[in-house]
This record gives sequence, C-alpha cells and structure tokens, in this order.
Amino acid sequence: MGESLAVLGSRREAVRQLLRVPLRRPPRAAPRWDRPALICALLAVLALSASLALLLSHAGLRRAGTNGVWVQGDQQVAAGSTACQEWELLPAGAALLQIPGSTRAPPVVTLRQDGRLVERVVASDAQGLIRAPVGRSVRERVDVQLCLAMRSPADLLVGPTPPGTGALTIDGQAGGSSLPVDYMEGGRRTWWASVPLVARRTCQGHTGFWDPCWNAWAIVVLVGAALLLAGGLVLRTLVTDGQHRWAAVAVAGVAALNAGAWSFITPPFQVPDEVAHVAYVQSMGETGKPPSQPREIVLSQEQTVAMADARFGDMAARTLHAAAWTPVQQRQLALDGRQPSSRQATIPAGEREPEPPLYYALESIPYRVARGSTLLDRIVAMRLLSALLAGATALLCFLFVRECLPGRPWAWTVGGLGVAFAPMLGFISGGVNPDALLYALSAGLFLCVACAWRRGLTTRLALTAGALIAAGALTKVNFFGLVPGAALGLLLAARRTTLAWDRRLLGLVGAAAAAAGLLVALGVGFETLVWHRPFAVGRPAAPESHVGLWGHLSYIWQVFLPRLPFQSPTTLTHPGYEQLFKSFVGTFGWMVVWLPPWAYRAALVALLAFAALALRFLAAEPRELRWRRRELLGYGAMAICLLLLVGLSADLRRDILHIVQGRYLLPLLPLFGVLIAIAARGAGERWGRAVGVAMVAAFVAWSVGGQLVTLVWFYT
Repeated sequence: MGESLAVLGSRREAVRQLLRVPLRRPPRAAPRWDRPALICALLAVLALSASLALLLSHAGLRRAGTNGVWVQGDQQVAAGSTACQEWELLPAGAALLQIPGSTRAPPVVTLRQDGRLVERVVASDAQGLIRAPVGRSVRERVDVQLCLAMRSPADLLVGPTPPGTGALTIDGQAGGSSLPVDYMEGGRRTWWASVPLVARRTCQGHTGFWDPCWNAWAIVVLVGAALLLAGGLVLRTLVTDGQHRWAAVAVAGVAALNAGAWSFITPPFQVPDEVAHVAYVQSMGETGKPPSQPREIVLSQEQTVAMADARFGDMAARTLHAAAWTPVQQRQLALDGRQPSSRQATIPAGEREPEPPLYYALESIPYRVARGSTLLDRIVAMRLLSALLAGATALLCFLFVRECLPGRPWAWTVGGLGVAFAPMLGFISGGVNPDALLYALSAGLFLCVACAWRRGLTTRLALTAGALIAAGALTKVNFFGLVPGAALGLLLAARRTTLAWDRRLLGLVGAAAAAAGLLVALGVGFETLVWHRPFAVGRPAAPESHVGLWGHLSYIWQVFLPRLPFQSPTTLTHPGYEQLFKSFVGTFGWMVVWLPPWAYRAALVALLAFAALALRFLAAEPRELRWRRRELLGYGAMAICLLLLVGLSADLRRDILHIVQGRYLLPLLPLFGVLIAIAARGAGERWGRAVGVAMVAAFVAWSVGGQLVTLVWFYT
C-alpha cells in the first residue's frame, strides 16, 4: 500500500514538472527524397527547356498579313487572261506576295491603289505557289487591286469570299470566289525574334474595357502559373514522400489556368461551332429564352460585324487561318465595337443541330454581367466560365482516380495532371462550347459510380447520380451514351451494398431513376410550356434512311475499326486513327491546326507503353482484378455505349464533313486518368515515381506544344 502511494506521488510530481515546461511540437522529420524521381525531374526540366530553346531558334519566312481565304476549289485561267481581285490590304513590311497555284510561265503581277500603279513584277512558280516580290512598304495600303496577267494556262486555288475581301474576276467576269493571298515578310526570322511580333498580334481582337496588351500577358501568366502549380505538386507528392492536402484543388487549378490560357490563345469564333453557341447564349442573355428557330443558326447584326472584324469571316466563307493583326483592322474592330448594333437574331446563317439549354443558361450569367461591353469582351467572360468547368472536370477525375486506386496517393497526382494538361480539354473548354459542361458532368457521374463501389450506394449518392444524369441530359445529347452503363454500374453496386435483390435495392436504384426522371421532366416541361420549344426538336433526321440495318452497323464499325473485306466502302478515311485518335491527341481551330506528324506517332507509342505498364500492374494483382470485375463491367458499358452513340451520330450525319471527332471521347477522361495512374504504378515501387515524373513532363510538353502550334497558325 505504501509503495503504491509512493508511485502515485512520483507520477503526480512528474505531471507537475511536465506542466511547468512549455509544450513543444515534435521536430518534423526531414522529407525523404526519391532519388530516381528527383533525377528524372531535373532531366525533364532540362529537356523541356532545351527543346523549347531549340524550337525557338528555328528560322523561316513569316507572314505580314493574309486575306484569310480558305481554299475549297480551283479555278482554271487561260493564257492571255487577266485575273484581278479588289479590296486587298497590303500590310506594312510585306516583301513577298504568295498565291497558291501552278503555271508553266509565271504571270505578271500588278498592284494598284486608287488607279495608281504600286508594283509590277514577274512572279516565280515554286512548289505550287506563285510568288511575287513587292517593294517593302513602311505603311499599310488599303483597297489595293491585285491583278495577274497570265502568260500560260494556270490552275489557281480559290475559296469562298469572306467579308472585306474582293471577289475574283477573270477578264472582267466574276468568278464567284476569291484568291487566297499571303503577304510574307522579307528575310527569314527566328521564333526568338518573332516573340514580340506574336505578342503584339495576340493583343488584337479585343475591345472595350480590356487593354489589348493584356491578352499576351494573360497567356504568359496563366501558362506560367499552371506550370508552377503543377511543378510544386509533383515536387511534393512524387519527388518526396510528402502528402499534399490540397492536391485535388491544385489539379483543378492547373486545368482551369491551362484552359484560361487557351481562351486567350484562340481567336474569337475559332473554336468548333462557337459561332452557333455564342448566338445561342446571346439569345438567352437578351431575351431570356433559346432561339425561336432551333434548327437554324440565326445571328444578330452585332455578331456578324464582330465575326467579320475579328477576321473569322462568316459561316459561308470562314477564314480559319486569319486574325485581326494590322492597325487598320484593329481600328475598324474598335470603331465597330463602339457603334450600337442590333443584338436581336435576325440573320439566317445555316442549319444546325441545337442542344438542350442548360449550358447556355449558365453562360448567360457572365454574358449579362458583361452586357455593357462589346461582344468580344462578353465572349472572353463566357470562355473563362468554361475554363472553370475544365477545372471542375480535372478535380472530379482526380477524385475518381483516388477512389479507384486508394493505395498510392502519388499515383493520383499523375492521373490528375494527365487530365489537366490534355490539350483538347483546355482547347474546347477555352471556348464557348457545351462540351465543357458535358465533360464535368460525365466525370461526376463516373465518380458517383466509383463511390458507390468503394463506400456503398446510399440514398444521398443515388440522388446525386440522378441529378447528374438529369443535368447531362439537359446539356448535350452525347451524355445519353453514358446513362445505360452508369445505370448498370449503380445497379451492381446497389446489389453489393444490400447483399440481396430486395426492397432496399429497388429503393436505392429507384431514387436515382426518380431524381433523374423528375428533373428531366421539369426541364422538358419548362422548355415546352414556357419557351414553346419541344425538347425533341434537336434530334437529327437520318439522311441515309434508305440504308439497311447491316449498312448502318457496317458504317458504325468503320467509324472505329478498319473495314473488313466483306463490308462496303464508305466515305470515311482511316477514321479510327485519323479522325478519332489524332484529333483526341490534338487538332485545334475548326480541325485545321494539327501537331507535327511525328507527334501523333510518338503519342501512339506512348499510349501503347501506358497500356503495357497497366497490363503489368494488373497481372501482378489478379485477385483484385477478379474482385473488381463487376465494377469494371459498369465502366466498360459506359465507354462502349458512348462509342456506339458517337458512331450512330456519325452514321446519321454522313453528309457532314469531319463529323467523327476525338473531342467526343473526352467524356471518358476519368478512365484516361486511371489508365495513366495504373501505368505509373505498373513501373513498380522502385521506379514508379520516376516514371510518373516522366509522364507528367510528357503531358506538359503535349499541352505546351498544342498551344505553340496554335499560336504559330493564327499569329505568324
């Protein structure tokens, strides 16, 4: 008893002594560096820097200006004839005139302004181009007449006449088209020397409260911030063994910053179908309801003027290769921007397949906020909202990877950054396009299915999934391709949660179905009763209705896979690789800006390497693969049904050029992120982090390369 009291007294005294001493946090352990990952990170920084420096050292001819005519045909001109074109803008610094065409004896090229002779030279013919040196002018010349006196028969390439460009006449007779003309600078210039020129040209095309020079600075700041944020995340989670509490938010920030940079890089209206989407948002923002003629593109006077001034042209004569560069063009843009123009849609511009209104209703918010500015400024505001949706997509993809691969947090970073730096995500979400919301909702639906398998399907999760399905159905038709697979995945997850086919299972699945059905019914009812606009009006009519069932199945097969010997040929040309894989890797503008050919081959090799590493990882974990086979069945059904819908959409629109596009695969970005993360883990514990660093460096090069080729296409 005495010994016990003595021990108790000594403990009390120890506690008193401890309370007298101020508490100190235990020393933080020094971070453990992964040496292979650190070496790989240093080599990646050196390789990326050296590659960029080498690329910028390349010298070549640069454009001083262009009339932007997009080639869509040819024009035969007889010997002795004279082909003339009015309203050309001869930019300052132009030393060489370049026209696509071929002839045995190059023509005599004459330039006149106000009837006065400016230049008369004998052109040369080289590699299908008619080139004529002109006297370098220190100032711009407007309303210049260009004439070619043919000394032998010639085959000239021509295209539709955009606004502000003269039509081609041959011996005084109108030809109904125009010659594409590029005005080249004198001498060869490196990209280093062209940086100030490109920066100045990217400043054009914005009026109102935006300082024009903010555009170039915005690109630099946004890209730099994205790279710094990604570099810090890689250093914290891959090079060291630290935990990044805000890793998901950092990945979202990288994607949003990257898409924001794309919104300033791409000229107005040069994102696919942005003309129609801007018109849709303008109708919502001005009248509070969608267009009254949903099967037609109807533009306002304000938008048609902005399209012409921004050098896009119009829907019948898109330039696709031009932007507002010169001081004359910028002054005209600013002048028209200050002039009041009608914002009511009154000008028909062609047919379209309209989408449901949810995305446009969201975009009408920044439109209304910036309503007092010019249309181009409102487009910037709308594009930035889409960029935020890209951040949401990357965030949800990161969380999906975390749910699927909970064991290695560093692998989440690799998968998340792979999605965040995907060029097509940034490019499409950097424009006004409902795909930006589609990608975010698709990633959210994948995450709901994954959470149902990891944590069990609850009523709250089922209602969330139903709400996402309803939002996707009210955003874009392509979302319906994910619904059957998601329903299967949720049903199997509910069966695993309840362990029986009972009333509780029916209640969980019924909650998701009821939420989706109720919200869709509310949206459709509002659209029908308030806007007097049937929901089914946007569904396409099949132009190939005479084709039998086998013909439709054969066509859908050939959208993705090579034609079999017994199948009939179609107009598709290697769509699985050319139009799906390559355009998924990167094709910008209206599918006219492509990466170098070697980049697609390198991407294919990288994808095969990722698949091999992923198979290595799965082969090492056969028990987990068997345990997850039903979960994988749901994801596979989502992917297959979406692909079938894409193929069916292409089959029903065979008359539309480039209907098969890789951007339609971007709703599957969560699976792409998981593939990347599994590939990194497939390299093993010793080399996994190093391989992950190398993969992130490749994604950075992929993204920056896409941005550079777009800058080169539109601004040099």
